[in-house]
Amino acid sequence: MNACNSSKSNSSKIIKSQQKLAYSDSSTSDSQKKGIDFIAYGDNPVSWKLEMDFDQSFEFTAKDNEKVSAKPVPPIKNTGIETYHAVSGKQQMDIYLFEEKCELNNNKNNFNKKVEIKIGQKIYKGCGSFLYNNKLNDFWILDFINNEQQFALNYPNGIPSLIFNLTKNKLHGFNGCGTFDCNIEVRGNRIQCYPFSSLNISCKENTAAIIMNDYINGQLVDYYFSDNKLVLYLNNDTRLIFRKIN
Repeated sequence: MNACNSSKSNSSKIIKSQQKLAYSDSSTSDSQKKGIDFIAYGDNPVSWKLEMDFDQSFEFTAKDNEKVSAKPVPPIKNTGIETYHAVSGKQQMDIYLFEEKCELNNNKNNFNKKVEIKIGQKIYKGCGSFLYNNKLNDFWILDFINNEQQFALNYPNGIPSLIFNLTKNKLHGFNGCGTFDCNIEVRGNRIQCYPFSSLNISCKENTAAIIMNDYINGQLVDYYFSDNKLVLYLNNDTRLIFRKIN
């Protein structure tokens, strides 16, 4: 995969795509900076807001004076729905995220989840989305595995690389041996990578290929940016550090 050449011809498309992905709502942008992973709004039966930080807390406020602050809990996943049963003291808040595109009046954001929240006998309905850093939507080549720098001369078939397409929730990669594709969902500072649809795993001596195949394929991966580089922090404590190639 000649990612370096393709990145030059597609750099303008990436910039436009990043602009499209950037949130126009300043309050949503502020929530993203605070580390919020998922945000939802609604006006049924009253105006309300939900912020979910999977490391800190779930915070719900509504105009009817309902307010819940609960510790984060893992989801229960079923086809088309994700459920969170959060508890605050003796109060339970049930959060349901449906795989449905959703629109709210007077809101410029595009939401990809329909949201329902049950607190006692009350049910609140609205829309929400996972937040993300739109800089992820780019072409990246492997620079370091932990503290060991990676050089193109050590990869006769080409240095490993990743291409994120967040408008389509797709990842296209090259592991140093062959290409792979997978669906992804960016969930705050984590990337859910679904199983690779195609994969070449013939080169068993390639450390990068082994790591990608074992710890990106079908895994939930933490990501962050440091000095304009993309860092993937994997379940085995390995850090894959990528630099932009455009």
